[in-house]
Amino acid sequence: IQGNYTLYSWYSTHFKVPSNWTSQRVLLNFGAVDYEATVFINGHNATFHRGGYFAFTVDVTDYLSSSGANELLVFVHDPTDSDPYVIPIGKQTLHPSHIFYTPCSGIWQS
Repeated sequence: IQGNYTLYSWYSTHFKVPSNWTSQRVLLNFGAVDYEATVFINGHNATFHRGGYFAFTVDVTDYLSSSGANELLVFVHDPTDSDPYVIPIGKQTLHPSHIFYTPCSGIWQS
């Protein structure tokens, strides 16, 4: 979500696993999520990632259902300028004084 700061965000989708994937590992790739991401597959906590500028991959194979819909939820926490967090903000701040970049929260690279 660019241009809008959101302290907490939820993303959700449902998907089916193709039948020819049953003997393969299924990986979910994120380009960048700002700043903390918790990924859930079918109600299971699949991973936690901290860092708004780095890609990460989640092996979701063990949480998938091969017969029916699967639910993907991603919870994002962006504590920009929030105490007690000390995170690298670069040009992103909620209170710009001389640089006017808009904040960026959530899944921003995929």
